[in-house]
Amino acid sequence: MRRRLAILGVVLAGWSGWGLAPIPASGDGRPSGSAGASAVPPSLSEPAKGTPGMRGAEGLSAMLREATTAHAQLRDYTCTFTRQERRHGVLGPEEVARMQVRVQPLGVRVRFTHPSAITGMELAYSAQTRPGKIRLRPAGPAALHGFRLLEADDPTFLANHRYPLPEWTIAALLQRLTATVERERNLRNPIEVFTADDRYAQQEVTRYELLLRRPHAFRTAARIVLLVDKKSKLPLRYEAYASIPTADPTASGVSPARSDVLEMYSYTDLQFNTGLSEKVFAE
Repeated sequence: MRRRLAILGVVLAGWSGWGLAPIPASGDGRPSGSAGASAVPPSLSEPAKGTPGMRGAEGLSAMLREATTAHAQLRDYTCTFTRQERRHGVLGPEEVARMQVRVQPLGVRVRFTHPSAITGMELAYSAQTRPGKIRLRPAGPAALHGFRLLEADDPTFLANHRYPLPEWTIAALLQRLTATVERERNLRNPIEVFTADDRYAQQEVTRYELLLRRPHAFRTAARIVLLVDKKSKLPLRYEAYASIPTADPTASGVSPARSDVLEMYSYTDLQFNTGLSEKVFAE
């Protein structure tokens, strides 16, 4: 980055359990809009609990640096990967898989366990053995024919998946989030950032809620929720929505409409540096 995310002019709202600070839209350090002007609805994950963690632009900037540094220290990880994506205007079912990732050279292997329609489907990628290619073994009887080789950006594959397999990883998620923040800064658009302590998948996390109120052709989401593990510094869950509901966050049972979901990804049951070999991704 040409310089760190601007933290001048950060305004902290005095909400109980929430911190608010717009990231300045211009380089003069003046915040765009007034802090605390809008209510923040809860995400589809559990509501925030406890006292606020790091707030605003400073917290977002620190989180991105810490997460990138923490990920760079990993050799590999295994996790339960859960996703839900909107494709062709239709929100698909929640899909669950076991994911294995080698950080460098990149290797990814995914085996789906839910729902039943895709149980057993496997995908594998190795930048060491077959860069630019993925191996796919479909679910059901077709699995008897074994793996078939596809281009990583195969149009047929991308018709049913928002991203190529190498971009399903935690590193790719961090890169997309960093690119989103940088793009809004370059366009001089403010980002409102809310943070709070929370708990997810039996882990203590910091919850970041980003509101991107200014529409433009390249905006990927209007609202983003990120849950970051306080211990590992890595994201455990990411949610993106097409709009910003105006519901009162204190009202019970209020959640964004399911029609508003763009994509959700979670990485739980993480195990680090287990010694994954090339055989995992190439055979």
